[in-house]
Amino acid sequence: MKKAARRFYAMTLFALLAACGEPNQRLDEYIFYDGPQFSLKVVRYYRNIPFNYLGEHAVVMCRSENTAKFQAPDPQDAGWRVLGAGGGQGSRDARQAALRMEDDYEVFDDRTLIAKTHVFNISFDACGHFINWDPSRLPQAMIDPVEKPDSCVPNGPVDCRHYDFQGDRAPRYEQISTAAKGQVGFTVRSKTFKGVESLRVQTSNNGAVWHVKTVGLGKVNCRQARQGESPPGERGYPGVQGESPPGERGYPGVQGESPPGERGYPGGEGALGCADKPGLDADAVGSLSMPLLEKGMSDVSLMDWLESALQPGSMVIWPDALGACGEALKKDGQDLSTPCAEIRFNDREGNSGALYITMNTDSKNRPGEVSFHSGVYISGDRPRPLGSLTGLRERLATGTK
Repeated sequence: MKKAARRFYAMTLFALLAACGEPNQRLDEYIFYDGPQFSLKVVRYYRNIPFNYLGEHAVVMCRSENTAKFQAPDPQDAGWRVLGAGGGQGSRDARQAALRMEDDYEVFDDRTLIAKTHVFNISFDACGHFINWDPSRLPQAMIDPVEKPDSCVPNGPVDCRHYDFQGDRAPRYEQISTAAKGQVGFTVRSKTFKGVESLRVQTSNNGAVWHVKTVGLGKVNCRQARQGESPPGERGYPGVQGESPPGERGYPGVQGESPPGERGYPGGEGALGCADKPGLDADAVGSLSMPLLEKGMSDVSLMDWLESALQPGSMVIWPDALGACGEALKKDGQDLSTPCAEIRFNDREGNSGALYITMNTDSKNRPGEVSFHSGVYISGDRPRPLGSLTGLRERLATGTK
């Protein structure tokens, strides 16, 4: 009986494989950019995989002297690098598929290519290497998530954070600028972003640290206060992007716990109420001299110090409005909360945290008198309070110890 069952299953599997034939049947291709240093093409396949999408499938590839040694795993051609896929369903030919997809690939110069999937990818060496910035690795407080299948984390094993950026929620990358190799900046907008109007993202060290500046943080919180809503209070810090090649969908990371203590956003006429919530010049905050924040520190800017202290692949989020930190004080029956700039960070290993800098601002939203207030560092699922900036560097140096 068991032998008969095994024979039946084997015959069924063989029949399925025979019916499927080649899972990716090549149809045609079209080169839509042919420059002096690299070329871009679309290759169409007819995908014939059981229990999966059946039909036309388009893949974008790049070729240059720096991809000459790339092998040919299906569906990549030898000497070419796969950048992304899509746009093939129902297409008449590869040229039509390329017209649907070419806006996602922007040639800046002979050696610089930007690939805008839900992840921002850029190569400065004609597709030899890519660095990327992934919006799905922003702190959870900045993400308005969609409902996901049960197979996704936390109910299942699959990381589905990219679901939050599909369809009309896809990021729009605008105002892209490059200054030199390893330096790029851009503005990004998405319906998925919560509590901000847009983000300004930049790196000056080839993606070793990405700096993210919020735009419209105070305005969004004011609108929520007028509507009787509470601004996001979650303090989750998911991991940050590594150097995964463009188009990948697996982003392992450990989401940290919320650091102790609620960070309130008082409304009405309080010291940090909606009517008078101070704006903040994020560039001026990043330029703060470290000795102003803590005695005995080297005379470098806060931004440079974070770049030297954080692990490669880290992300730093700079606010454009002050929040509240510490205990609220009572005076004449009114809450007076200490104004702080909350600077959040995370790395590609899943560690994260926040620094709170006490400050007031002048009429141009630049910091006045400043000092380090407090901080938290989260490794794994354990938050650890920080009593000093030196303590953060020690935590980073010792890892989880």
